[in-house]
Amino acid sequence: MDRVSNDTASFRLEVKRRSDRLMNYFLPGLFLLGVGLAPFYGTWGVAFGIGGLSLLAYYGTRLIVPESDLYQYILSAVLGIFMAQYIFQMHGLFEMHFFAFIGSAILITYQNWKLQIPILLVVLVHHAAFSWLQNAGFTKIYFTQLEYFELRTFIIHIGLSAIIFFTCGLWSYQLSKYSAIQIRQAMEMGRIEQEALRAEDVRKQDALRAEEARQREAHEQAEALERAVAQGKFEMAADVLHDIGNAMVGFGSYLNRVRRFQENSQTDNLQKLSELFRTEQASLGTALGEAKAGAITTLLEGVSQRQKSNEADLGRSVVEQSEIIARIEQILHIQRHYINGRETQERRPVDLCALVGDCLAMQQGAVTKRGITVHRRLGAQLPAIKGDQTKLMQVILHMLKNSIEALERTSGDRSLWVTLEQKRGMVTLELKDDARGADATSDMAGDRGSPDTGLGWENCRAIVESHAGVLNISSGEDHCGPVITLAFAV
Repeated sequence: MDRVSNDTASFRLEVKRRSDRLMNYFLPGLFLLGVGLAPFYGTWGVAFGIGGLSLLAYYGTRLIVPESDLYQYILSAVLGIFMAQYIFQMHGLFEMHFFAFIGSAILITYQNWKLQIPILLVVLVHHAAFSWLQNAGFTKIYFTQLEYFELRTFIIHIGLSAIIFFTCGLWSYQLSKYSAIQIRQAMEMGRIEQEALRAEDVRKQDALRAEEARQREAHEQAEALERAVAQGKFEMAADVLHDIGNAMVGFGSYLNRVRRFQENSQTDNLQKLSELFRTEQASLGTALGEAKAGAITTLLEGVSQRQKSNEADLGRSVVEQSEIIARIEQILHIQRHYINGRETQERRPVDLCALVGDCLAMQQGAVTKRGITVHRRLGAQLPAIKGDQTKLMQVILHMLKNSIEALERTSGDRSLWVTLEQKRGMVTLELKDDARGADATSDMAGDRGSPDTGLGWENCRAIVESHAGVLNISSGEDHCGPVITLAFAV
């Protein structure tokens, strides 16, 4: 309600200002009209005197009390005075009476019916006083060009004037009333529009929340399905790993049986028998003949050497098969850890220094066997990163094994540098070796050694990037292999 009142007041103020601007044209125009009528009968004093005082009364009041409506009532009276001035200046010309109606119409612009009262009173007093004076015989009144202004004529004249003033007042009242109605309607329309907009916003928000809920439910269902599929895969993988492990155990037992057969071999006895026949060849030649004795000796030596060569080949095969089984078991061990690690998706703080140390310890046997010198520089008190320890161990083991396999094919000194430090807000692990004949391009294209961990560089890169890290492989210095760098933000 207060808002409607404020808007109505603002509208009234705008009407008032607009009407005041119009009066700045009408009143000077009426003053100039009086000056224009002065030459007819030489009424210059009336034109400037009465007209000037009328303007002074209006603008003086307007300047003194601009916030009051008093100057508007002064204006109404001034318009009536201009009518009386014109009648006098034109010596009672009847048409000058019409300026009362013009003034009444001008006042409509203020939309205030009460402004018709002052001009009506001026017209009534002017007509009554000047008609009585003229009828009383006073000259130079110049009210009408008639010799006598009858009472009946006066009543009709005033009655018709009152009707016109009433009509203009009614028009002002109607304009004011309907303007207020339009303001209320506009406010009501604005309120309805605001309510409609709010209702639309509420509807959109409800629809958005419903869509978000639907998407969230669909996402949860998809995640549940993905977890179920992944769980099924991991269970299947666990079963496969179990079966492979059982097969490796059986295969290892057969290799152990082959080793026991080798331990019970009669190759040495056969060699001794061959040496005996060679020593006693002369005696055998006397008994069997030289040709037969030589043939028997040669046959025994050939069989002994062949048996010894076969046992050596078998021994190498057993060793190689044992190494293959050890590698497969190592892969199975890592994969079992990976599967167990997948049972929980929670990422916990990981100490990279301890993790790298564990990985180096796991590869210590392979490093010692191949005569590789490891230069390690692991920074102390490095910040931990949140991640999956099993996955990160897989990546680091893959890096180490790749370098070890490359160094195995390198002659001469074999060195491996492992550096873990913090720089530029990141924990960085750098791994490089002096394996000749390798570069970054070939290393990025594929593993330099055997894929012992079951991972490739693309899988390693995916794991590192899932931990908000960066895996970079660049060319090393002369006579050195590629430099592999892992960097994790902290």
